[in-house]
Order: sequence, then structure tokens, then C-alpha cells
Amino acid sequence: MQMRNIFLTVISLCCFLPYTIANNYYFSTSAHNSGNKGTKEDPFTSISAFESLTLEPGDSVLFKSGDIFHGTIVLKQSGAAKNPITLSSFGKGPMPVITGAGKIDDLHSNSRNNLHTFMLTDTVVLGIIYRNKIKPAARYPEDEWLTFDGGGRDFMIDSSLSDKFGDLKGATIRMRIKNWSYQYKTIDRISHDTLFFNDVLWYNNYVSYTADPGWGYYLENMPQFVDKEGEWAFRKSKNLLYLYSADHTFQEFSLIRYNNGIQVSSEVANIAIEGLEIKNFYESGIIVGEETSDISILNCKIENNVLYGIKSNEGSKNLIISNCNVSNILGQGISLLECNNSVIKGNIVKRIGLIPAYGINGNNGGMGIIITNNEIRPEGYNRIAHHNLISNNLVDSIGSYPIRMDGTYSICEKNVVSNGLLTLNDGSLIYCWAMDSTFTHHNIIRDNIAMYTHGNLEGTPNDHHINAGIYIDNDVHHIQVENNFISGTQIGILFNCGTHSNSAKNNIIYDNEIGLSFSEYQYAGSIYNDTIINNTIIGEDYGQKSIELKSYVGDMVQPGIIDNNYHYNTKEQFLFQVISTHENFRRTDEMDITRWKSLGMGTKSTSLLLNEGFSDPEIIVNKSLKEKTIQLGNTARTIAGEVTNSITIPPVSGVVIFQKP
Repeated sequence: MQMRNIFLTVISLCCFLPYTIANNYYFSTSAHNSGNKGTKEDPFTSISAFESLTLEPGDSVLFKSGDIFHGTIVLKQSGAAKNPITLSSFGKGPMPVITGAGKIDDLHSNSRNNLHTFMLTDTVVLGIIYRNKIKPAARYPEDEWLTFDGGGRDFMIDSSLSDKFGDLKGATIRMRIKNWSYQYKTIDRISHDTLFFNDVLWYNNYVSYTADPGWGYYLENMPQFVDKEGEWAFRKSKNLLYLYSADHTFQEFSLIRYNNGIQVSSEVANIAIEGLEIKNFYESGIIVGEETSDISILNCKIENNVLYGIKSNEGSKNLIISNCNVSNILGQGISLLECNNSVIKGNIVKRIGLIPAYGINGNNGGMGIIITNNEIRPEGYNRIAHHNLISNNLVDSIGSYPIRMDGTYSICEKNVVSNGLLTLNDGSLIYCWAMDSTFTHHNIIRDNIAMYTHGNLEGTPNDHHINAGIYIDNDVHHIQVENNFISGTQIGILFNCGTHSNSAKNNIIYDNEIGLSFSEYQYAGSIYNDTIINNTIIGEDYGQKSIELKSYVGDMVQPGIIDNNYHYNTKEQFLFQVISTHENFRRTDEMDITRWKSLGMGTKSTSLLLNEGFSDPEIIVNKSLKEKTIQLGNTARTIAGEVTNSITIPPVSGVVIFQKP
């Protein structure tokens, strides 16, 4: 009887512990076995076997280190809160690779000299990898831009193009539509000097773009453009691939055949993806569907994708993307849409959006890390990104904005951001924007290092750069910008038309053309109730300004409280600039600190004058997460006036010292 009671007790306990047994499924392309058991001794040999698995909470799918797997993994089942479904690796060696590209050497071609024509059957060419990098299709002109005579939402006119190439139907046209927007369409038909697109240009709730005179474009993906090593074109209507190569073995080429690497289906929860290398896909390395939750992506390497590195769709929550290396993506590195309570932390994001007019079609192309909201919003649509964290990331060499954070109640902190706006213009290193007063507010941007903006004007009809370190754009409010180090930009911190109730405190703004700028270009009096205090603004050259108040629509901008800031520039006396407009007449007043104070601005501000010959400013930056003490070769003076031979720098920050010339 006692044994029977024990047996019944065990059975009863098992009924309340449904996740005590977990399965491990193993994959290896280098294994020599039947490939149909999925055990460690007899692993699956093809990624296609994943489709047959019914995964339960606690299960793991493990890929052998050093092996290469071709295809897409679709996760349809959910794990549990303490028993996620895990995708990871086993064995020693490099990360297992999941790739969307395959070799060309199994295809047959007709060749004329070095131009090869492949007749494909069941293969779709989404792109080409050449010498381990994404290779754009052949274009005309090769290195320059053509120019619109004019156009509309679904057509463009260029009189110089008339009948130059014959029938261009099916060609791709890649266009610079605005300073901040590239777009691409397929040519649907041509009539003399007019090309008609297969679709209208991008639009949102407020603006519809058109092909305006003076802006640039180039043509792509036609057989007649293929005439140099590595160039290619794909005619989808005929399923013909044209490839130029002197190497008839095509060893340096592979075809991108899959859209996504790992795809998490909508409403799936509790998934962990760890330690995988995912590359050579058209859309995304990892894509997360709508309304997913508790997805972690850790220690992965994601590269060489056309559109996205990591992407999540609307409504996801509790995502963690940490310690990943995301590089060589033509669109966006890490992209979360209307997510909440999510974390992007400790990632390295480099070389994003560096091929003009590739990647994302419309706005928001070429961004390193982006959390944003839909810009096409039907009446009653109110979903907003909120309570997110972007922290401790290294973001470098980005075509547009390295970091964009829209939404509400979120934090961007301790990031090292450099070299932005390499292919676009009118933006910044750290950026936020709003469509209306509900779109972006009550966020914090603090303790970041933001250095070096460039601004690219290829394909534009003007030479007007707009690039900032931190940019608070239209209708954004209640943003705290604190303790950031900003250097090497046109404008250190820019507050644009319609922003209000924001603050900039304790920032070091070093060697920028303008330290802080407030710009009203549409509505007078739309910037107000700001608090700008305790900032250190240092210039190194003639003409550099500490603060600019700029109105294209009225009298002097009145942002709010601007006081107790420190200004230093030994080469420029007139550190303050006020631009006002009256009946289309624009006036610029440059002034020194005495006159600035007479306007009621900065009555407690100070223009630093260092004695004893300490006049040359120098920056020392600590990009690490640990405090650093630097021994100086010579005695220097700090901003606070202390004379020292060493300087201690907090994590992810910069300091300015003054030395003798």
C-alpha cells in the first residue's frame, strides 16, 4: 500500500510539472549519417528538417559550430516564461552560419567573352554576394547621377534620356527625393523622355513626395549596363541572370535566394536566439512578427543583408537584443517598430546604409539603431513605442542617423556614436521626431558620446548642410538631453520648429560650428518653455558660435531659460547669433556675451578666460564602460580651474583640458 501511495504521488506531481522534460534537436551539415534523427550522434543534416519539428517549452535547437546552413528557420511555437525555446550552437569552433546565399556553379550558362547568361528555372535572384559583400546590380551612370527635369508621384522626366537605351521596362530607378530620403521603383513603361513607375513615391499622413526638378537618380539592373568584372543584372520577367566575370568558375559569386534567416511568427513568445551567425539575406537576418513578447537575441553576428539586420514588427514587447555584432546592412541595423519595454544593449553596429538609394525604400533608410512608430496612421490609430532602452551600444559609419528613438518614456544612454550622415543629409547622430504631440515625448538622452557628422549632398540641387550631434525635431516635447559629449558636428544640439518643454543640461559641446541652435522655420513662437543650463560650449576656430536663435518667420526666437552656461573660444569674440525675418527680409546679428546678456539671455553665463597661459583646449574621450585615469605629459588645467598632471574620466564620457600652447 505504501509503494502504491508513493507511485500515485509521483504521478500527481508530474501532472503539475508539464515542462520537466525538454528535447534537444541537433543539426550538422558536416555529419556523415542518415541525417533524420536529430540526435547529437545522428543530427539532422539539412535546415529543412526544422519544418517537421513541433517544439515545446524548454526545447533547444542546436547547430554545430563551424558548419554552414542554407535556408530560413520559421519559429511558430512559443516557449514559457522560465522555459524558452532556444536556438543556439553545440561543439567547439566558430559560430554556426545560417546563410541565404548559394553558389552559382550548379547553374548552366551561355557565354560570350566574359558576359554569361544563365537561364534559371526554380531559382529567384534576390541579390548577389561578390567577394563576400553585397554587390549592387550594374548601374548607369556608374559613379554619377542623372538629373530630373521634373515629374510627379509616379513618373519622372529627363529630356537627355530620350531613346538612349531603348526599352527600359523592368529597370530599377534609384532616386534622391529629399535630403533625408532615397527611393527606388521599377520602370513600368517609357514614353520618349518620361519614365513611369510601377508605384507611387513614398508618402505619410502629411506629405507626398514627387520627382522634383534638379534632384538626382540613376538606372540599374539592365543587361546593357553589365560590362565590368562583378557586374550583374536579373530580368525577372524572363528569369535570366546576366553576369560579367573572367573567372568562368564563378567562385567569388553567390546568389541571395532567401528573404529571412530566422523568422519568429506573430504572437509567439519566450524565444531565445544565441550565438549564431546569420548573413546574406534579402530582408532580415532575424525578423520578429507582430505582438510577440519575451524574445531575446544574444551574442549573434548578423551581416550582409539588404534591408535589415534585426527587425521587429508592430506591438512587440519585452525584446532583448544584446551583445550582437550587426554590420554591412544596406538598410537598417536594428529596427523595432512600436515596441515597448524592450532593451537594445551592448551591441556593435557598423557600416549601415552606405550604398546610396539601397536598403529601405522611402524615409528612414541607412539607420544604425531605430525605434519608431508608423508614419502612416489611419484615424484612431494610437499605438506608440514606449518604455524602451538603448544603452551601451557602439554605432559607427552610418549612412543616415546612427540612433533614432521616437515614442515615449524611453532612455538613450551611454552609447558611443560616430560618423553619421555619410550618404544622406539633414539629420544627426542621435535623433527623434514627432508627427504630432502624442508621437514622441518624455524621453531621456543622457551620457552619450556623439562625434563626427558629415552630410552627403550627392544628387541634390543645393549645397545646404544640416547635420547635428543631437536633433530634437518637429513637435517633440519633454525631452531631457543631459551629460552628453558632442564634438565634430555642424550643430551640437538642434531644437527644431514646434519643439517645446525640453531641456539641455550639463552637456559638453566641443568644436562644432554651432553649439546650440533653435530654429523656427514655419511657425513663430513654436519653440518655448525650454531649459538650457550648465552646458559647456567650446569652440576652436573663427566663426564658430555658441548659441544661435534662428527664425525664418518672425522676430527673435524665445526658447525659454538659457542661463549659467560656459562659453570659450579664443579666436571668436561674437559667440552668439540671432537671425530674424521681417516681411521676407532676413537679418543676422552677431554679438558678444555682454550684448547677449543685455537681451535677457544668459545673465549668469560666463565666457571662460583662463590665465597663466593655459589656452589650447584638448579633448580626452573614454569610450569604455569603466572609469579611466590618464597621466598627462604636461601640466594642464580643467574647466573647473584645477591644475593637474592627471585626469580621471567617467565611463562613456569626454573631458576638456587646457594646455599651454
